[in-house]
Amino acid sequence: MAERDVYFVATQGECMSFIHQGKKERISNAITPLKVIEEGSQLKILWGCSRWLSCEDKTCQYSQVAKGPKKS
Repeated sequence: MAERDVYFVATQGECMSFIHQGKKERISNAITPLKVIEEGSQLKILWGCSRWLSCEDKTCQYSQVAKGPKKS
């Protein structure tokens, strides 16, 4: 793959489905690019949320509870 310059920035915004201690809350967060992976001729971007550790929303792709327990 040819070398390219790629620029990413974090996005700050509101999450309306953040769940903490069983209660849905509206909070501010940041969605940030964490890693870029080359898959064949395409680049894949892995994104992360600043509140991923404390969110209990099982349907959120960024939440730790949605990913399951850490593998050792």
